[in-house]
Amino acid sequence: MAGLTHDGSITHRRSDGFQFAQVVKHAARRHVVGVTRRVVHGTWEGIEAVLTATATGTVITTADIERLNATFRARLAPLTRRGRAVARTEAALSAGLWLVGTASNVCWPHDRLRQLAPDDAPREWLLRTPVMAAGLTDHCWSLHDLLRFQIPLPRWTPPKTVRPATETSAPRSRGMITLPWGATCPGRQRIHLPSPGRTTCSLRHDGGS
Repeated sequence: MAGLTHDGSITHRRSDGFQFAQVVKHAARRHVVGVTRRVVHGTWEGIEAVLTATATGTVITTADIERLNATFRARLAPLTRRGRAVARTEAALSAGLWLVGTASNVCWPHDRLRQLAPDDAPREWLLRTPVMAAGLTDHCWSLHDLLRFQIPLPRWTPPKTVRPATETSAPRSRGMITLPWGATCPGRQRIHLPSPGRTTCSLRHDGGS
């Protein structure tokens, strides 16, 4: 989780059980000559437990992220090398990345995640998607199911209403006011009858009750 400090810098709060490892590849003349693996946060035992629970291998590799980058380049025309398609807006490119990334995790099986099928199964292998390997679903989704899936909306919270400040009542003053004909006003007034043809009358307040 990310947060802001008093000076504006960004800090990251790691959740319980967070494991982070790094793979450093050493290259010479455009060929990989060595690989160094190190733990940035957590322990080797914790990382091995995560790999075993998700059935994603026994060692830390960059195969998954490289495979994802290759999928993006193969599925999105603006990311192909030496292509003529251009992402004219950042929003369009971001939407394509979200669609391809979600379909890769939910809809497209990965060969390295497959498992041997039972002896009585019609197929030799059981194909799985990353979300199936994580235990979030039990079947491979179609693009139709993905695009028509309705995400539950967050719980509605009524907005806070701000009451307007009450205006202080102005002191009563002696003066003339105009009311429609037939209207009454509490208190003592002296009524000046209108002249013929007028529809209003004038009242003079004496300030008494």
